[in-house]
Amino acid sequence: MAFVTMLTLDAAAAAIVRDLRRRMAADGIPVDVDDPPHVSLASCGAIDVDGAVAGLAALAQSSRPIELSFESVGSFLSSEGTVFLSPISTLGLRRIQSQAMGIFFQAGTNINPYYAGGRWAPHCTVANGLPPDQRVTALGVCAARFEPLRTTSSHIDLIEFGNGQATIHGSFDLAGGASIVGVDHVQITLPTGEEEHGRQFYCGLLGLPEIDKPASLTGRGGFWLQVGDRQVHVGTEADFDRTVTKAHIAYAVVGLDAWRSTLVDCGVDILDGVPIPGFDRFEFRDPFGNRVEMIEAVDV
Repeated sequence: MAFVTMLTLDAAAAAIVRDLRRRMAADGIPVDVDDPPHVSLASCGAIDVDGAVAGLAALAQSSRPIELSFESVGSFLSSEGTVFLSPISTLGLRRIQSQAMGIFFQAGTNINPYYAGGRWAPHCTVANGLPPDQRVTALGVCAARFEPLRTTSSHIDLIEFGNGQATIHGSFDLAGGASIVGVDHVQITLPTGEEEHGRQFYCGLLGLPEIDKPASLTGRGGFWLQVGDRQVHVGTEADFDRTVTKAHIAYAVVGLDAWRSTLVDCGVDILDGVPIPGFDRFEFRDPFGNRVEMIEAVDV
């Protein structure tokens, strides 16, 4: 017996997955054509159904429909013999999976570790339980017939699988309610007229690439930086003492000790941060008084 919470695909996308299964069946591959195409978010052996239903209903109410972009096919290197379509892992998809796992940790037991601790790889199963030769054939069918698929999932379900027919304990519409799903950008400021000095520090010393600002904002001064998949917007303002605030931006880095040496060599005063488990870090002030942190994950 297993309890699974999942994002179900819309009718058009589900029809495409079922067509792939029919083609596999025609080649002698055992598949369950009618299994609802879905992306599993969490799984466990037993659960407080009422508690899980309440948690998933609240999650659905605060979540937007999830955009899914399937652009690859694959198979896990395990004895389960699974062939799947793989969606791009987006912020919205990772968020709802993480929150679903939180609900299962609270309400369930015998949690499937595959979905926890950063191990989860989003996928829509096309076939399962295949021996190696049939797995290769199934992958060939997918490679020959499947094209990139973009769709939207508007439902999250809680289903119990046992020896008999699956039981749906709850199906909830993703309501599209207002919610905060991540950080788009942060802004810091420099004294008015110090943009070139700021570029020397952030683009020159720290090596952050400058990106174009929208034309409608170019007259406001400052500049924008790209930091991984986020942006730092550097604005300007006068008559503000940045040296007295605790507000800061923390850059995730690799090579923290090398950064320390580079900054010290350039005359930047370093302040060691309060230790926290799993990370090394230090702080400093940029030439304009903005508080900056550099932090690096470490093995514990």
